[in-house]
Formats: sequence, structure tokens, C-alpha cells
Amino acid sequence: MTTAQPETRRALLKRGLMGIMSFGAVGGGGAYSYARLIERKHPVVERLRVGLKGLGPAFEGFRIVQISDLHVEPHVNQPLLAKTVSMINELKPDLVVITGDIITNRSALAAKLTEPLADLKARVGVMASLGNHDVWHNPKVITTALQNHGIKVHRNTGEALGHQGDQLWIAGLDSVWAGSPRIADSLKGKAKTAPCVMLGHEPDYADTLSKTPGSFLHLAGHTHGGQICWPGGFPIKLPRYGLKYGRGLFEVGNVHLYVNRGIGTVMAKARFACSPEITEFTLESDPRV
Repeated sequence: MTTAQPETRRALLKRGLMGIMSFGAVGGGGAYSYARLIERKHPVVERLRVGLKGLGPAFEGFRIVQISDLHVEPHVNQPLLAKTVSMINELKPDLVVITGDIITNRSALAAKLTEPLADLKARVGVMASLGNHDVWHNPKVITTALQNHGIKVHRNTGEALGHQGDQLWIAGLDSVWAGSPRIADSLKGKAKTAPCVMLGHEPDYADTLSKTPGSFLHLAGHTHGGQICWPGGFPIKLPRYGLKYGRGLFEVGNVHLYVNRGIGTVMAKARFACSPEITEFTLESDPRV
């Protein structure tokens, strides 16, 4: 059961109206300047309440903050990343998760480029999975960089968060596009009835995850929400393994799938009708049998 959705039709229409006004007021060149210089530099916090079957009382109200697709590069996105970290810390989350594509291609600089992540603060900690760009460009180096910043990386692994006899399983999958995701490995040790928060970069893999028994919240990224969208937030183009689920919240069988719009950009250093996103999830029990 989900009790809120971040991208309602009304919100999409409002976003689209803002886009139309930008185009109408300043023309195409001005709209590109807006997309490059303004929208892409201002993350938006989206808030949802998500019901998970089997969630114990100890985790009622547990808050998870997700970011994705940082795509830090030399001279690109570091100020945005520092701003994002500051915004997350103001939320005082229980757990922070990062769902891949930490870098675009400069893995040798990953430790330096991701230094702001060391300042993330969360009661339980910070965890991450890798994306296709991370796996393509030396995943060991990127994993080490994150670990040195105090971030635990899950790649076909998972762990239990236990409190007062209740368990919440947090796991991460390898990239679908660039690696080899193994769901069974990521769930080794999980109590049968424990719900799972699965970090998996590519959202379309939710169709495969839904064939596994259990209660899942699959947190994904990869698509950037389209990055450059039609007014109204409708993606112009989506990537492989993100064609079916482009942005926002979906119900895929026993899986609640959320596709984060990401923080960084690739190719065009711009966003239109698709602001960078920080997502805050508040977990609650789903009473349905």
C-alpha cells in the first residue's frame, strides 16, 4: 500500500505550465539557459509514505532518503553534490541510499570527486549500489572510494537491520546492463517474512524481481526521469533497461518500484521539466494479507 505519489497529474501539469511559461517568456535559447543554469542546479525533495507487508512495529516510520545518478565529473556537479548532501542532512534520515552511477567515466578521480559524500549523516548509515557507468569504469576503484567515505556498497549482497526483534533487509544488485544481478545472493540470510529494500539501478528489472516471493521496495534510478522532458514532465527519450518505468512510483506485483530522477546529468548538462531529485520515504506497515 502506498499512501502518496510524488508525481500526481496535477503536479505534472503544474511542472508543464512552468515549462511552457519559460519557453514563451524567453524563447528557445532562454529555455536552454534555464535548463542548463537553473533547473539542473536545484534539487527537489519528494516525499512518499510506502506500506510494506511484514514491516514490524520497530520500523514503523523508518525514513530512507534516496539519491541516484550523481554523475560527478571534473568541474561538473561537485557544487551540486555538496548542496545535495546539505539538503539530505537537514532531513535527518534514518538511512541514506545511493542507487548507482556515481561517476560517468573518470573512475580514477572517483575518491576526489565524491568527497562531499563523506559528510552525509544518517542514524543507521549510508549504503549504495552500483550503476552501469560504475561497472563499465572500474567498479573496484569506485567501491573503494565510497567505502573510504563511510559508505557500504552492496553488489549482490544484503544485510539485516534489526531492532526489537524486527528485521528490515537492505540489499543491492549488480547493474543489469553492465554486470550480473543475482537476486538469490542478495537475499541470503534474510528472514522469510522480512520485507526488503532492494537497491537496483535499472528500473525495468523490477519485472524480474517481482517473480521472487516477498515484500519489496525496489529503489532505482538510471533514467534521470528523462532529463530533458516535454512540458509536463513526459520523457522525450529513455535508456535501455529504463524504457518501461521512466520516473516515479509503480506497483509491479509484490514490488513497490520507485524511479528517482537523479542528481547529475549525462551528455547535455541540462534538465528541463525534470528537476534533480532527493526522495524521502517513510515506511509503514501494510495491513493487507
